[in-house]
Amino acid sequence: MSLRDASTVRDRVFQSLSSASTPDLAQHFLFSMGQRWILRQLPSFIVYSRSRWGHSAYGFPFSPVLNSILSGGLSVSSDVSERLLLELQDQLHELSGKSHFYLACWRLLSSRNRSLPDQATQLIEIASDAISSSTHSLPANWLIEQFETDLAEYRSGNTPQKLNSTANGQFDAQWQALKSSMANKQLSEPNGDHWVNREHLANWTFWVDWYQTLLDGEPFDEDMLLEIAHIKEEGENYAYLWAQDPAEANRRVLEIYDRFHSGNGPKNADIGDLLSASLVRFELDTLHNLMIAIPFEEDWEHLSDAGALDALLKDVEDFREDLQLFCQALELEDGGMQGVGLVRTYLGAILAEFEKAETVGSLRVGRIAEWRRLLETKANKESTALEFGDYAEPLRSAVGNLTQLLQKHFATTIARFSVLRGIHMEADAKPWDVVATFAEMIKDMRSGVDGKYPALAKTDLAIFEEVLDSLNAKVRELEAAETEEQRSSLQKEIDFQLARMMVSVSMYREDAGKAAKVAGTAADAMIKWKKRSDGLQGLGQVILDFLQN
Repeated sequence: MSLRDASTVRDRVFQSLSSASTPDLAQHFLFSMGQRWILRQLPSFIVYSRSRWGHSAYGFPFSPVLNSILSGGLSVSSDVSERLLLELQDQLHELSGKSHFYLACWRLLSSRNRSLPDQATQLIEIASDAISSSTHSLPANWLIEQFETDLAEYRSGNTPQKLNSTANGQFDAQWQALKSSMANKQLSEPNGDHWVNREHLANWTFWVDWYQTLLDGEPFDEDMLLEIAHIKEEGENYAYLWAQDPAEANRRVLEIYDRFHSGNGPKNADIGDLLSASLVRFELDTLHNLMIAIPFEEDWEHLSDAGALDALLKDVEDFREDLQLFCQALELEDGGMQGVGLVRTYLGAILAEFEKAETVGSLRVGRIAEWRRLLETKANKESTALEFGDYAEPLRSAVGNLTQLLQKHFATTIARFSVLRGIHMEADAKPWDVVATFAEMIKDMRSGVDGKYPALAKTDLAIFEEVLDSLNAKVRELEAAETEEQRSSLQKEIDFQLARMMVSVSMYREDAGKAAKVAGTAADAMIKWKKRSDGLQGLGQVILDFLQN
């Protein structure tokens, strides 16, 4: 590309931004336009670089460029590790002496946190650098036409979908030739020699498909893209793997790509279900600089609707009468049956909650769902039939009726907690060690991880401490249990409580991190956990690391 073309591009982009009233554009629009300019030039640059560097795998490292474009694009709408972006930025800066294309990619990443005027200036330089990077560059007028179309779309409040708004013969020819050569594990020109190591391109399938979806304007699974962007070697920084021979990075990329295509990837719904099992979300009390617990809306949405509350109380009426009769019958047998005290306590608490709902218009749905679960566990035990005799069937009937009631009115809350049933302590894990990990989390929330985040309010911290005391007691019971049935029941209860509280800690870290302007999401932590294991001890280690680091 001639210097005249680069100068033309610089002038036209400057004029377009000036006439577009840059302050009217959102900052991420400018970033996205820079990314789209680079993406259009990517096939041209790869073709040019192959001819320049020949067979050398290290003459032009493709991987840092690809991941910088991928990660930079994700950072507009998703939580991408700031450390990853900075490491890629430094890596591109080191490579910028090789080509203006590296320089354009570096400018793109370094512009993401700049002011609007600075970002507009960077966008002009990105356009100039990208078009100066290759003798195979596309026609300047066509590139400017695409840019101005993007600009008009963004200014009208729309987001461009397809990468190119109009076709270009040179672009189509370059991309089809490149796509074909990659599919055939070639890195040289179509009429040239293949790479000595043909396996280098065996794993470029993902990148070809990714780029094609950009051209087609089709979405790609964002969880998968985030996981790919954050690939790293154990003990190394993010940039290390992407700077090496591409074979290993692409092998790891393809493993993730295949896993998601087979339906085994951590889909949004899976992660969302797990995170929604938290007891609460958290928000900042700015007056006291403390994090306070906020119940999930779905626990209360039915109760804010007078019609829904009336429907609930109408359904409860007959059920409550049956429950009261059963409790009276159990009182007559007090002391005569093992476990009757536990059943009466929880049934009484449920009756009290329903009565309170009539007067104050609120119902602790999460607590009722949990009490129902404990009663169901008791009712389904084999020993209960022997202990309760003729009362075993009425107990099962009461639990069944309560289950139907909750499913009708509070299915969302029940579903929130059910996902935790599949998380169990690993066979070689020691319960005291896992509980100790949870205790360390509580200590960190009390101090805000030594002041890094706003601490958790004392009233909310007391809930976690109360559960910790209960868990300590449960573990002691587990050690003293004499039958396998007792051990199994206690272990399930310990696993469930630990999973629920640890997930809640991850939500504290995410929300406190936002208040302290520290990056990181609970979803990222869960994806990391799913990649490593699916056990409770592993969950605790990942969340503690998320909290402290």
